Amino acid sequence: ETFITPCFIMPFRSVTVVLKKDLLDVPFFGRILKRAGCVSVTRKNPKEDLRTVMEEGEKFLHAGRSILVFPQATRSIVFDSSRFNTIGIKLAKKAGVKVIPLALKTDFHGNGRFIKDFGPVKRKEPIKFRFGPLISVDGNGREAHTAVVEFITATLKEWNMPVVEDNNKINGNKGEDNSE
Repeated sequence: ETFITPCFIMPFRSVTVVLKKDLLDVPFFGRILKRAGCVSVTRKNPKEDLRTVMEEGEKFLHAGRSILVFPQATRSIVFDSSRFNTIGIKLAKKAGVKVIPLALKTDFHGNGRFIKDFGPVKRKEPIKFRFGPLISVDGNGREAHTAVVEFITATLKEWNMPVVEDNNKINGNKGEDNSE
């Protein structure tokens, strides 16, 4: 997602990606990410990562760039809203901007054996993405976060992707039922 999604956005809008710092060390792609400008986080110190995203993200937003945040922490075939953090909402609130939810279907790309982010490619699986409506972040941002999660959940269900429901049952034809 970190490499592919900006390619869909950049022809229309300048975008900066929040990504894990380790990706900057990946041969070839790391150099591209550095030159494109990104916000890198370690995932080892949540407070420091939050500070980095808030400070650097706000600078990019005020410079007219969009920020692409992947708030599910790690790539997963199953969308679990309980693992979907609020960092994008917090950044939007601080910067005084709206959020645009983005649902992605990128299961064509598996996890790699040696480098997790570079695995086998299933060429017959389509890449799908859908942007939602602009969402204002008011108050503590809870309503905006809920609206983003609901948009993504509904879209992924429409695409028959596995989604963890509140009752811990996975819906979608690619998941397994883990409710028992």
